[in-house]
Amino acid sequence: MLELRKTENEDAVRSFCQYSNLLYTDEYESYAALDRGKLVGYCIFQLGGTLTIVDVGVKEEYGAELCDGLVRAVFHYASASGVNSAIFADVFDDDIWKLLQPYGYTDKSVHDIDNFLSNCKKCGH
Repeated sequence: MLELRKTENEDAVRSFCQYSNLLYTDEYESYAALDRGKLVGYCIFQLGGTLTIVDVGVKEEYGAELCDGLVRAVFHYASASGVNSAIFADVFDDDIWKLLQPYGYTDKSVHDIDNFLSNCKKCGH
């Protein structure tokens, strides 16, 4: 069973930064994707007045669907935290960005997360 959950362990966030070739900062947070308890993906983000999606990494066999799922999980988290706009960081991987485009990600900024989540359901299908 696939589970997406917020990572509370700082060492895990540090590991995700290493996988993404990012310098760790304590401002980074993450969501992890686990399949039967095994890590299969992650999303690194910063939450402030605006949500910044820094990077997404998934095992290749899980593909674009899991990338989209992780970003949407983080969008939900941000919205529940009172943040309703998001941007994708300049360092966000171009290949992952291309995978996300069929799912409704047409601009690297989302001005209304709630609207995006309500109106762009399963855009890739």
